[in-house]
Amino acid sequence: MSGRIGRYIGNKMADNQKAMIYFGYEGEELRYANFAELPHTSVQNDFGRTELLNRFYNLKRDLKKIDLRGHPTIRNHSADHRSLLSEYNMVRMLINESLDIKHVDRNRTERNIFISYAPNDALFTYDLISDLDDYKYNVCGDSHELPPSKSLLESVTERCGIILFVLSRHTDRARLKADYTFLKKYAENNETSFNIVFILSDKQTAAPEYAMSVLDFSGKDGKRFNELLYVLSI
Repeated sequence: MSGRIGRYIGNKMADNQKAMIYFGYEGEELRYANFAELPHTSVQNDFGRTELLNRFYNLKRDLKKIDLRGHPTIRNHSADHRSLLSEYNMVRMLINESLDIKHVDRNRTERNIFISYAPNDALFTYDLISDLDDYKYNVCGDSHELPPSKSLLESVTERCGIILFVLSRHTDRARLKADYTFLKKYAENNETSFNIVFILSDKQTAAPEYAMSVLDFSGKDGKRFNELLYVLSI
């Protein structure tokens, strides 16, 4: 499908050789505006988070191109813009679903990583997740788009040996401290430990005073990821 991610919604009525593929999220209005008729041989269901992340980056690029030309009233109502936005929302929803902790093995291991990040830091975090996926870590995460959940943190303590906190000017510092305190208290009460790493994503951000392991990713030096791999292996 030329690198696109879509949902199969049935066959074309007059031609069962054509599949109707919808490029949008469940429940969206005007579905007919965002689907393509494709031969069944052009459609496959074999895609994972890598394909979702690659499509996400392509959508960001294409939407940026539209943002750079034309009057806002024109571009916001164009069919191409609407289609890209619909697919962008769907792909991001599928990425977030892939990060649900339920997909991580229940046996806590040092290969299971939980990433905590603010919604505005999604692009930075997705890059990090993609790199960790390449090294066969089992990554789950929470974008803090919903209110804090005690049950989520309890699941993290059961399944994940590594916790990464992505920090930026968008980080909710009160929630960050509450989550960190919960994890440290759990570790003390259960005589266990977590490898907790704070990652700085921009130059305007400082690590909290209680942070023991901090990596500065605000530059573009590729060596920083190698530093993270080393810290995760300790």
